Amino acid sequence: MADPPFPPPYMAQVELRLHPEDAGFAVGRPTGTPLLRGWFRLRDDETPDTVALLAAVDSFPPTIVNADVPLAWTPTIELTAHIRARPAPGWLACSFASRFVSDGFLEVDGEVWDSTGVLVAQSRQLALVPRA
Repeated sequence: MADPPFPPPYMAQVELRLHPEDAGFAVGRPTGTPLLRGWFRLRDDETPDTVALLAAVDSFPPTIVNADVPLAWTPTIELTAHIRARPAPGWLACSFASRFVSDGFLEVDGEVWDSTGVLVAQSRQLALVPRA
C-alpha cells in the first residue's frame, strides 16, 4: 500500500497561516510549548460554513511539533468537534493547546473564533505521541 500524499489533497482548498510565535518548529526551533495558533480560511474567500469548521479543527499540525519530541506521524485516536455557531465571512482564528503529554498520548484542545470574535467551534483530540 502506498503512503498517502503529503500534504493531503484537501489542503489545496484551504489556507492556513501560523502565528509567527508558534511556527519555529518549521525551521527546527520548536518553542517547547505544545501550542499552535493561527488562521484558517477556504480558498477564493469562500464563506466558511459549519462543514468548514470541521476542516479547521483538523487542519493544523499537531501541537506536539512544538515540544521536544521527534517530528513524526501523530495518529488521531479520537476527535470530537462542537459546532457552536455558523461563522461570519472571513478568516477563522484558531488556537490549539495540549496540557497533558503522558503515557504515549496527548490531548489537544481547540478553539475556533470567527472574524467577528464569536466562538464558533471547540474541539478535543486524543492522539498518539510520535515515536523516535
